[in-house]
Amino acid sequence: MTDAKVVKQLTIKTNVLKRLIKEVDYYVKEGEKQKASYTELEAKDPSAYELKKLDEVWKETISMIPTIERKVRTARDDLKNYITANENEIKETGELQLANEQLERATAF
Repeated sequence: MTDAKVVKQLTIKTNVLKRLIKEVDYYVKEGEKQKASYTELEAKDPSAYELKKLDEVWKETISMIPTIERKVRTARDDLKNYITANENEIKETGELQLANEQLERATAF
């Protein structure tokens, strides 16, 4: 591949990882918000149906987290392998620094 194609591919892989990390953050925050809504509604003596539906929404939200975390790990490994394989073509680009920043953020997964 030419250097421009290598850099473009690096940018794409970096942005995939960045998007997936944001997605995990979103689901975690949404899960917390759903749990707070459930607790708040529970204090107001709601119907069993309302509680059941809120519980279902919360469980559905948090069930997505492991799936997205798996995707983050896959994207992280893919990006690491790509950087290793194309080290010479990308070593002095700004995109490499951005990729490394995303890799650092992804170490928690």
